[in-house]
Amino acid sequence: MLQPVRFLFADYKGDPVAYSCFGLIPCTLHSYDLYWIASHNAYRGMGVGSYILKLTEEEIRREGGNAVYIETSSKEQYLPTRNFYEKNGYLLKAVFDDFYDEGDDKHVFVKKL
Repeated sequence: MLQPVRFLFADYKGDPVAYSCFGLIPCTLHSYDLYWIASHNAYRGMGVGSYILKLTEEEIRREGGNAVYIETSSKEQYLPTRNFYEKNGYLLKAVFDDFYDEGDDKHVFVKKL
């Protein structure tokens, strides 16, 4: 059965400030992908990203999930993203060399819930 992709949104005074997009990984029973997480530039560094990530993890737990998988690039511009995941308890579990392009590896982070 095809599982729906889910979205969570955070707003401040009616304005959207962050969102996440996640879903059950096909052919698994309890593993979820976090496809996207983003916060508005004006709210970066204020804990909004960690807040929406925590809400996402809580929702995944409610749905019976026990692990979250996140993929991102090894490019220097994604260093803050990788640091964010590590700060929030995600562990780098796999690196796929030259996945996106030569010199642009795929990093896979995992957090057990």
